[in-house]
Amino acid sequence: MQAELDGTFDFCESCSQHNNCCVRMRHGKGQVASPPLLPHEAGLIASVSKIEISEFAEDTTPPGNGLAIRANGDRCYFYRDGKCAIYSARPLDCRIFPFDIREVDGGLFWIVYTDLCPTSFDFRRHFASAKHVLAKSNVSRADLIAFTKHGHVVMAPHSFRLLEEVVVPREASTQA
Repeated sequence: MQAELDGTFDFCESCSQHNNCCVRMRHGKGQVASPPLLPHEAGLIASVSKIEISEFAEDTTPPGNGLAIRANGDRCYFYRDGKCAIYSARPLDCRIFPFDIREVDGGLFWIVYTDLCPTSFDFRRHFASAKHVLAKSNVSRADLIAFTKHGHVVMAPHSFRLLEEVVVPREASTQA
C-alpha cells in the first residue's frame, strides 16, 4: 500500500496488453503525450539525473505552457533498460497515470483513460492513491491549469471517464 501512496501502481507491470505507456510517446493512435513538468520538477530531475534540463526537456504542445520530458524516438527520454531511470523523481503526470486532470467548463476534473489500460483494470482500486499523490504534490490551481493544457491534442482521441472534481491541494504558486 505504501508504494501506491507514492504513485507506484502494480497494474503496469502486469498489463496483459503489454502496453508500456513509457514507450508509446508521440502523436498517433494508441500514443500518449510526453509527461509535462511542473515548475519545480525539471530542477529536481536535473539534480537527480545529473543531466541538464535542456537535454531532457522541451517546450510543451501547445507551446508556452511550460516544459515536458523529451521523447527519445517513441520512448520517454528516461526509459532505459526496461525501467525508469528517474523513478524516485518522476513527474506528477507519471505518478498519477492512467489518471489525469482535465479542465472542463472552468473546473478541474479527474479522469481515467479507459482505452489505454486493459478492460480488466479496476480504476476504483487505485483512484484514492492517485488523489493522495496529487495532495502531496504541492501544486497550485494555476500549475494544474497549465498541466491540463499540455498534451490535450495528443490525448484528446483517447476515451476517458470523468470521475470527480479535483480538490486543489493549495492555492499558492509552486516552489521554485
